[in-house]
Amino acid sequence: EGDLTENIILIESLEEAKRVSIDVNEKVAIAQETEVKINEAREEYREAANRGALLFFALGEMFKIHSFYHYSLAAFTAVFLRAIDFAGKKYTGPPIHVSKYMEMVQIS
Repeated sequence: EGDLTENIILIESLEEAKRVSIDVNEKVAIAQETEVKINEAREEYREAANRGALLFFALGEMFKIHSFYHYSLAAFTAVFLRAIDFAGKKYTGPPIHVSKYMEMVQIS
């Protein structure tokens, strides 16, 4: 009862806690690296998302000019996908980058 170094259950419990702590710290480091990669990838698409939103709201507001210009979400999707297809066919360089999509969506 008196000497803590002779308490085997306590020592094993502390060793297990230490192993778990090391494992958790390793997983936290991996999660932080993954978070950085996700944030970088998200930022690459931010401008494309802004352009897509601009296109969506521009199409949505065109009915104010004339009722003939009333677009649905399906119509917007068709225009957006056509721009992406057009960008892929027109561009013959290395794999399409987000900036090329944005340029083609703006042109369409």
